[in-house]
Formats: sequence, structure tokens, C-alpha cells
Amino acid sequence: MAFRTVVILILGLVCSPVRAGSPFGRNVPRVCIADGCMHGSWMRSLHGERYEAFVGVPFAKPPVGALRFANPVPNDPWTEAELDASGRNPRAPCMQQNLFLPERGVEGKEDCLYLNVYRPVRKKKDEKVNSTTESLPTLVYIHGGGYLAGYNSPLVAGAEKLMDHPVIVVTIAYRLGAFGFLSTGDDAASGNYGLKDQRLALRWVHRNIGAFGGDPQLVTIVGHSAGGASVHLQLMDPGNEGLFQRAISLSGNALTSWSAPRTHPEELARRQAEFVAIKDSQRMNTSALVEALRGVEAELFVSSYKEFTDTDCSKETFVQQKTLLLNVLGGAKHSNAFPLLMERFFGNDSTIEDCFRKEHVNTLTEVFNEALFLYPLTLSIRQHAQHARTKAPVFLYMFNYKGPYSYSSVFAPDDDKSQDFGIVHCDELLYLLRAPILFPDFRRNTPDAHVTRKFTDLIVEFARTGVAPKDIERAGDFPRTLELVNSNSTVEPLEQSELNVLCYIS
Repeated sequence: MAFRTVVILILGLVCSPVRAGSPFGRNVPRVCIADGCMHGSWMRSLHGERYEAFVGVPFAKPPVGALRFANPVPNDPWTEAELDASGRNPRAPCMQQNLFLPERGVEGKEDCLYLNVYRPVRKKKDEKVNSTTESLPTLVYIHGGGYLAGYNSPLVAGAEKLMDHPVIVVTIAYRLGAFGFLSTGDDAASGNYGLKDQRLALRWVHRNIGAFGGDPQLVTIVGHSAGGASVHLQLMDPGNEGLFQRAISLSGNALTSWSAPRTHPEELARRQAEFVAIKDSQRMNTSALVEALRGVEAELFVSSYKEFTDTDCSKETFVQQKTLLLNVLGGAKHSNAFPLLMERFFGNDSTIEDCFRKEHVNTLTEVFNEALFLYPLTLSIRQHAQHARTKAPVFLYMFNYKGPYSYSSVFAPDDDKSQDFGIVHCDELLYLLRAPILFPDFRRNTPDAHVTRKFTDLIVEFARTGVAPKDIERAGDFPRTLELVNSNSTVEPLEQSELNVLCYIS
């Protein structure tokens, strides 16, 4: 592949106010592409700069009926004289059980393949009109959520913090859970539809971003967690050549076990059919099986996911718990894996008699951190450094800044609020994207607002130039790590330093 520059950066509901004129008035942003014309709305960046938002733009036909468990198909030109992309009538997310707000239950629709485009207002001298004299770099964000959940909505993936920079931001949706990843291992249901949705969205960006003032040859894909793994997977696809020039993986990796293909996908598809009450699911051929699955109510799929991991805590189910753990870690085929795991992390802990309990969470976190993040990270960096055909530079950093807010309050809402979890998975997103449904905004001129500026500077500058903010010398076949950490200064609260050895917190 002829990617010019590649980076692997792996780290350890009140909507944003929309200030728009009449949807069909003159004072609204408009863009025309091959599919038709659309009008958007005005929004405000973190520092009050006005920018244009086009929310809910289709890039694929609704994946329903015969298109359920099928490759995505590009959308037809819309029939409206002007598509309403103002966000006043939000598009539903893809079908899921909300991971951050589980009390919301099953939500979303299958008709969910839409994207959002945000662009700053670019003014000519003494003119309040968009300038087309210089194309902008584009960041395409792929959300995380374990391939089971997640949003591209401005409620959790708002562009306000990035819109203080000269960059276009695109946030995309993709099918989740069974809808995005069920496979029979043959042509009946080839699988990976969620990744194919992402690829189709990238093709949409390549084809249309010029109309928004973007440079189709200056596209950076960036994702977090499962989105970071998706970025890495898209990087490996030869069919993506030319669609993007840089890649940023945040806390996610294609080589982690939770991102690897299942050994027996057909068996899982038949179990899924049992859980949604399809009769004779073990005997019918795969084509009939998939056809039967297409007739099931969408909500049943999401509500049935818990059947795959239902283990109550007892001596009788400890075997299931161990099997589940080994499956997650990718060690189920190794007979001595569990004893080695116990010795390595738990030592002579005599409290583990019938199952893992709450008191084992910290140790299990160490297990998951090393097995699901640190090892795949190390392996992928070495592979890119040693075997990449293009010898594209690879950069690495560790986000180790601790602020007043943390996703630990979302992941462990019932825990003692005084407990210090440190920097946890997703915490870097607080300084990249606005999530008003989950966290309050940083006040202006606070240390965290300053860190937001520094972190977004790093991301946007890389998207623009393809180089790290400062040269990071290589240490053998492994790049040194740029650490972002708290300083003792209120003027410069974020300190940058180089690490000679790999450190990682997630």
C-alpha cells in the first residue's frame, strides 16, 4: 500500500447548543454533493468559534430486510430538494445495549448508516464567506464500544474541541453486535459488515470531502478502543489504498484477541439462532439459517447477547468463568494457560475458591491490560517497524494526565467516589471530543482546558503534517514513547517527556 505516513498511537443527554436559522432560510450552511444538496446548522467550538455541522448524512442504504447480514450498498441520491442535515431530528444509533447508560436498555435502529461532518467557518479577509483557497485536513473518527455499542452522535462524540483548529471532522456509524459481525464462515453470511460499513464511509469521504473544503489526499482515520482496532484493521486492507494517508489508533489494536476472528463462526451463528428461538437451527443449511435470522425482530438479537456470557458465581460455574477468561485472552487452546495465568498474576491467593469476585478486579485489570493492550501493542509496533513495506514512520505515546473527571465514574458508578482508579480506558477522549451526556464542560482557562488545547494540537498537527510534535528517536526497532503527564505548573499543566522504555496504562 502507498500510504505516505502511518502512526500507531495507543494509550493507556444534553446536546451541544445548535444555533441555526430557519431550516429553509438563508442563514444556514449548505453543501452540494453528487447525492444532492443539504443544509446544516451552526454550532460553537469550545472557545466560541462558530462552525458548520451537517448531521445525519446517509452513506449507505438502510441495512434492513435482504441487506441484513449483507455487505453495505451505497445510498441512492436523496429525493428531497434539500436534505435536512441540521440535526434537529437526530438519527438513531445502531442497535445496541448502551454500555455507558445500561438503564436505557436496548436502543437504536438497523437504519443507522449515517455520518456527521463538521467544518470550521473559514473567512476571507473582510468577508464572512467560506474560503476555498486552501483545502483542510480531515479527521475521520471511528467510535469504540467493543463492537457491541457506541455512538457517533455529538452527545458523546462532539467536535467542539477540535473545531478550534483548521480541520474537518467526520464521525461515522457502523453496524454493531450480530448485525455487524455475525458470520456463517461462508457466502451465506461472510461477516465483518461493521468493518465494511466503515470502509464504505471512508469511500464516501474520499469522494465528497472536497465539497466541504477538505483535501481527499489529507485524510487521517482515528479511533478509540474497538475504533482503534478498526483503524488498524482498515490499515491492513489493500482495498483502502488512497482513502486515507495517516492512522491513529487510541487504546485499540487489530492484534488483540477480542479483535481476532472466531475459530468457528458458524457454530456461534447457530447458537445465536437458538437464543432468538429459531427452530431446527442446528439442522438447516447456512443459507436457510441466515434467511431465518433476517426475519427475527432486531431487539431480540441485542437482548440475547447476555446468553453468551451468563455465568453466576459458584463452584459449579467457575469452569465457565475460567473458560470465558481464556477465550477473551486467546488462550483457550493451551492446556496449561490457566495455571500459568494464576501463578503469574494471583500467586498463592487462597481467596479464589469458586469464582473471581469484586476483590479481584484490580488484578484482573492487570491481566486484561497486559494481554489485551500491552502485548498486542508491542507486537504490532515491532511488526510495523520491521516489516512494513513502505517503512512509514511509527510514533507512540502514553496519555498519563489525570484530571478532575474520569470514565471510571461511568465504568464503576457504584464504587466509592474517593477511590482512585488512576487514568482509565477512554480518559484521553475527555480532551479530544465533547461528551455532554456524560461529563460537564471544562471551564475556560483551567488546566484541563489547556490540556485539551495541547492534545488536540498534537492530533491535528499530525493529521496536517504526518510528523510527531517533536522528533522521537528510535530505540532499536522500537520507537521511544512520548509521555503526556501532569506537571507542577498551573501555566503549563501538561508535561511532555520521552520514555526510553515502553510504559502503558489503559
